[in-house]
Amino acid sequence: MSNQKSFGELLAFHRSQFGISQEELAEISGVSKIQIARYEKNKAKPRRKAIEKLAKALKITLEDLGYRSLSQEKELTVEFSHDTYDALEKEAKKAGLSVEEFSSKLLAMAITEEWEKIKNK
Repeated sequence: MSNQKSFGELLAFHRSQFGISQEELAEISGVSKIQIARYEKNKAKPRRKAIEKLAKALKITLEDLGYRSLSQEKELTVEFSHDTYDALEKEAKKAGLSVEEFSSKLLAMAITEEWEKIKNK
């Protein structure tokens, strides 16, 4: 039997520590009162965006709610030649993005295209 508390238990605990009702948390976080009640009763599993909103509203970390932060997740490191980096930097500037943001979008597009090819075989 696990001693680890559920998301719902952790949410209810931190909300009570913060001294606010479900309704007040809903107003602050932008997550509906009904959804908060469902989370606290473990009747629904929250999406990451909701977890982030609730943590921010309660002034706690994702870890406090039992989730890893994005910085703790595995990172993919890709090395580019100087010419490739320069080309990426130029295109990123045109798009109004950082090289990292632009590279992430390109990678996501490439993965999506390859996935579609695999699915359609």
